[in-house]
Amino acid sequence: HDHLPALDVPAWLLGYPNAPCIQDIIDVFEAEAVRDIPAMVAAKPEISYMASRGYLQYKCFQQSLTECNPLAVRVVFDAISSSDTVDPEVAQRLLDSWKVEGAEVSFLSKLVLTKTKAYAAVLALAGILALVIDLIWEEALYAHIGGLGA
Repeated sequence: HDHLPALDVPAWLLGYPNAPCIQDIIDVFEAEAVRDIPAMVAAKPEISYMASRGYLQYKCFQQSLTECNPLAVRVVFDAISSSDTVDPEVAQRLLDSWKVEGAEVSFLSKLVLTKTKAYAAVLALAGILALVIDLIWEEALYAHIGGLGA
């Protein structure tokens, strides 16, 4: 599908090697497997604790859509969830809403929002880690300076 248009967001901004083709994404929306996400979850072996609780995992989604472009499968799942696990009802609702003609804008908005949330979480974690390291460094420095003055 190299001749078809790609998503109108730079691939690097979303963390992908290249921009996925819109038709590949539509192929995921129209795949037989995504018509019944709860059945998809029930048909695959439980991969983790969350899967055993009935949640859809990326690996299950990926294994059910082997006929689709792997990058498009990842992109669609990323729009559904910022992790590798999602409530199957949420996934079904979103996938059904994106099957409508012209829903690419809604899909793209959700993808960018989900990716932004994931990046924000990583940045927040990095900030907290930097703060902890700074506090440890200062404590060690003051302990060393305090030990010199005694």
